[in-house]
Amino acid sequence: MSSDATEFPVGPCTITIDGTTVDLQEGDASVTLGVEINEEFSADYGVTPVATFVAGDLVKIKFGQKQWTQTHLAALFETATTSGSYKVTFGRKAGTAMAGVPIILTTIGGSPNLVITLYSAYVRVVEDITIAHAKGLTLGVECVGMIDTSRSTNDLLYNINLTAAVATAPGAPTRTTPASDSSVSRSTTIVINFGSDDWDVIRKEFLTTDYFKLFDTSEGAAAEAAVVLTYNSAQQIVTLTPSSTLAATTLFIIQVSNLIRNTSNVPMADDFASSFTTAA
Repeated sequence: MSSDATEFPVGPCTITIDGTTVDLQEGDASVTLGVEINEEFSADYGVTPVATFVAGDLVKIKFGQKQWTQTHLAALFETATTSGSYKVTFGRKAGTAMAGVPIILTTIGGSPNLVITLYSAYVRVVEDITIAHAKGLTLGVECVGMIDTSRSTNDLLYNINLTAAVATAPGAPTRTTPASDSSVSRSTTIVINFGSDDWDVIRKEFLTTDYFKLFDTSEGAAAEAAVVLTYNSAQQIVTLTPSSTLAATTLFIIQVSNLIRNTSNVPMADDFASSFTTAA
């Protein structure tokens, strides 16, 4: 038997598991597509196959999940059951059949976009839980396609559809304060402007210092500085106010994660970074 499977990255995307959109991912998703082939040989022709037969098709979607709600946990764990408003319970009898669920992956900002639909798949966690940031964890999640016998012949596992671009990744923001890159006041605030029409409004769950950071290099290595974040939705600006006076003659680095999304659920294409140096 021979296997011809390829894993390739698909970039920014949305993933829906049985109707639940898992829309906050760590890094990009990847898709593995392939086919298993049985080869038939004859002593007359040595290692050259005389016939080949399809043993099965393969499709997997893998991504890093960082958003934590009861609904998302239940979607990620096949054996999970929701209980009450916040609890998720585990523990089923051995031999319980895993029920396949539909998975839809849609790339963002392409022309055309790629839509991969797994008609029936099981979902499993394939990597250890690791600390991703101060207020969250990351799970490596894999969705493995299964045959859906209710469908028509030759269309039992998945399909790939090319669609017109459904959304454009919002443009990068700009730093309007401080206006200069050098000799900046040690009491400055940092103002980041998201005035592009593509942004509309930033979704509220991303308006935290998990996604907007200020780094202080006064001790050599960059260390996160404490800031207070405010957001003006009418002007589409985020303001970071340092909790204490900034160190003198020091390089400060501003970083905005590309995980943030607008109300159309579209992320930035790349992280945004900017820097300035304070006055003496």
